[in-house]
Amino acid sequence: MTVADRLGAPKVVIVRDGPPGVGPEVNRRKAYTAAVQRQSTGEYTKRVSTPGAFNPGQFDSQLSTGAGAVPIKIGEDTIGAISAAGAPGGDKDEACAQAGLDKIKDRLN
Repeated sequence: MTVADRLGAPKVVIVRDGPPGVGPEVNRRKAYTAAVQRQSTGEYTKRVSTPGAFNPGQFDSQLSTGAGAVPIKIGEDTIGAISAAGAPGGDKDEACAQAGLDKIKDRLN
């Protein structure tokens, strides 16, 4: 799990104990992507998968495709992102990140 600021810099990183799985770098990149693109990584993946939507000249090597992160917003202002990784499927990762965000949403103002 990673919580990043509005520029995608990690502020909190939690790595699970136990057998190796998805590494913290993948999770960091998911949070970065959701923060700087101001949309979930699932939405971002759909957007860049559309033929003609991807501009290689504007490629940022830190961006990550695949669901698992959501932006943290106050109104329309993106203030950061939260990501999760390790579930059997990015849709479950993204649901976990959204559930975490939903728990704190009432404290964002």
